[in-house]
This record gives sequence, structure tokens and C-alpha cells, in this order.
Amino acid sequence: MVKNRLIILPLIWFLLISLFIAMFVLFKSDVLSIVVCAIGIIVKLTERVWEHYHYHEISIKIQTIQNHAERELTTEVIKELQELINKRREIPVLEINIIHKIKAKQYSSSYEETS
Repeated sequence: MVKNRLIILPLIWFLLISLFIAMFVLFKSDVLSIVVCAIGIIVKLTERVWEHYHYHEISIKIQTIQNHAERELTTEVIKELQELINKRREIPVLEINIIHKIKAKQYSSSYEETS
């Protein structure tokens, strides 16, 4: 899943740039008027790409901790993992969060046992 994000992020930028080039060609306007008309779209897409990047960073940290936790499971590791999962939950995503569905129950029960 983390590797897919490395592909999706540049793809989003490519689609965004392609959209504005198509608008420029189709409407035969100057670039400034297209940017002014589409400023809301630009801001929202840039915000989504930024959130996507942060989600990717947190996912890498979670995956690293999960790999470590499989070898040595301590209360500190579980607490740190739960904090990262909570951070990742706050970030809006446009896809199904498969890792969360698979691992959340297991790590949540481990966290409740230590609390």
C-alpha cells in the first residue's frame, strides 16, 4: 500500500497539469484567466496532495513500527503505534484504508490490555 502511494502522488500532479493544459488549449484563453477561474480547484487539489503526502509519511512510520512490533512487542511500541494510527485517522483519504481494517483490531486489543 505504501508503494502505491509513491505512484499515485506524481499521477495526481500529472493529471492536474494536464487538466490546465487542456483548459488552455480548449478555451484559447491566456494562462492567467484560467488560473484565476480555477483557483478554488487548484487550492483544493494542492491541499489533497499535501494530505496525501502526510498520509504517506505516517503510513511508512506505521509500517516500520509494525515490522518491529512483530519481533518485539512492548507497551511503548503499542502506544507509539496507536498515536500514529490516530494521527492517520485524522487525515481525510479518498480510498479504503486496508491496513487499518486488517491490523486495527489486533493492535487495539493489545493497547487495551496494556492500559
